[in-house]
Amino acid sequence: MTETGAAQAPRRVALILRPMPPVFAGRRGDASHDLRAYYYGRLWDQWGMADRAVGLALNGAPLKPRAWRMGFRPHNLMEIDARRRSDARIEAFLDQDERKGIHAIINHAGLPLDANALKNKALFERACRAAGLPLPETISRSEQVRHHAALISKPMFGSKGKGVVRLVRQPDGGLRSSDGAITVVRGDISAWLARELAAGRIVQECLSVARDVAPISPGALPTVRAVTVLDERGVPEVTDCALRLSLDDARAADNFNIDNLVAPIDLQTGVLGTALRRVAGGFAETDVHPATGARIAGAVLKSLDEVKQLAVRAHRAFSQDFAIIGWDIGLSDRGPVLIEGNWNPGYNVLQLVQRVGLADMRIGALYRHHLAHAPERAWRAARPVQVAQGLGR
Repeated sequence: MTETGAAQAPRRVALILRPMPPVFAGRRGDASHDLRAYYYGRLWDQWGMADRAVGLALNGAPLKPRAWRMGFRPHNLMEIDARRRSDARIEAFLDQDERKGIHAIINHAGLPLDANALKNKALFERACRAAGLPLPETISRSEQVRHHAALISKPMFGSKGKGVVRLVRQPDGGLRSSDGAITVVRGDISAWLARELAAGRIVQECLSVARDVAPISPGALPTVRAVTVLDERGVPEVTDCALRLSLDDARAADNFNIDNLVAPIDLQTGVLGTALRRVAGGFAETDVHPATGARIAGAVLKSLDEVKQLAVRAHRAFSQDFAIIGWDIGLSDRGPVLIEGNWNPGYNVLQLVQRVGLADMRIGALYRHHLAHAPERAWRAARPVQVAQGLGR
């Protein structure tokens, strides 16, 4: 058992794959200022003939010539084409599958995964508590349950909102999941909690939504994805923020990939832009919430300054070897609260809502900076197939 009462997940091997797009094969990386060209050029420079052959083979059969040549997965390229502005360079977009390969180089503390406090939720909680950062209360004893109207149960090593369950207190003292699939009678709460912890899950209080954003996020607690990157002086900088919103009151999580909404946030004013949602293999934009009718576009996120301050404080509390961290900050009625930090944050949502490629954003310039200043040992380990011992994905 960990200090939070959750069982350790079994140790396993994680693989980091670096497919080589044919368009970059043979290029040198040292002179290129373009993010993708520099990354792939550096890899090509250091790989021998065998590694180059493996990297090209990993890119897959050229069933879709344009996607294959440029190194995009066909589905990812389809989404990029659907969203990018007419004046946005396709070369500036990063494929979602490139992220772990890049983050393993610039986030030096990310590996091994079992020592990564941004992957192991028990280690994350311990580090945040030590730094005095606000977190939801973690439930390890059945007596704690009666103090909360709702609970959240989630996998210790989960991501993307998968496996998250919200349980609401019933009049008889029992619990029922928000989607109606799970019922825990009052007398079985202790046994249920023991099973959750033994299965390697974390149980926390379910925070109430801040009043000003409750109309645009029924159900799950809305979170701001706030990305902090160490700038050229090594100081954490908030480069991007996006607001994730629950679609309806049955949702336990607000993640965009499980049919919820995401809206861009102006970093200076806090004004929200038009929200985006995945529908029928494509995207739909909306200025109002589909379920409540509340206005999204043009609304102001009043707590943005607090969110940004919390993200910077959190980055300072973790190792300087994390160049980039994606924070999920919940907008609760107690103020902004840290939900989790991500060492391997997805950047696809940023590109989709901004409609320009990562390389042409401020965050892209800092990615390029950190790749150029990463230690040689990180580059030497960056093989076409890198074995990363550790826990989880």
